[in-house]
Amino acid sequence: MCAWFGCKKHGVPGQACRLFERYLFSVLHNCVERGDDFRRCLLAEVPILIASCISLSAKMSNSALMLHPKVIKIILLCKNIRTTIDEIIATEFKVFRILDFRVPMWTSVEVGEMLAVKAGFPVTMLERVALVVDVAEFHRNIIDRKVKHAAYGKEQLSSLGISRVLSLHLTAGAVAATARLGHYDEPEGVRLLAQLTKAPPLYIECIQDIICAEILSPQSPI
Repeated sequence: MCAWFGCKKHGVPGQACRLFERYLFSVLHNCVERGDDFRRCLLAEVPILIASCISLSAKMSNSALMLHPKVIKIILLCKNIRTTIDEIIATEFKVFRILDFRVPMWTSVEVGEMLAVKAGFPVTMLERVALVVDVAEFHRNIIDRKVKHAAYGKEQLSSLGISRVLSLHLTAGAVAATARLGHYDEPEGVRLLAQLTKAPPLYIECIQDIICAEILSPQSPI
């Protein structure tokens, strides 16, 4: 859907996906009744909910990407999804409220680009950083599960008590993976990324290894 609205860059797709997941988790966690009627209503709302998440992410990412409700309505109508401007505004506010009015000011891609520059990687790598960070965000559940599994086999990592991979560490690992896949030689890169994100270098390397393996694997959904 991000492609429909012209919001394929600046980390908007990954962040919109994360906002939608947070919204669904909150709604399902606090919902008592989850019968067929509830599922049908939720399913019917999905396109407008996703559009709202994209709109919120775009607003926080870049003022030039702000989507007017009228534009959202027209684009959805072109895809045979009928709604009203009032419904779009109300849905976006509902999502924002459910998220406790908390949307990151920076997308993971922007954080990744900043980390890459701070760690001394060349500016020419930034476009690839954006791509790998977005891919990692879309498939973070797979990466998260494999990182936790790998951590159990390493004493230095198992002592961290990892329950889930934080977005900051996932992004640092994606930057490191970009450097490896693109052959951008920076001997101190992983150490500096670990220092910047206050994580053990071995942990960033673990995330890097898994992202690289997933991207390079022909069987991988990535």
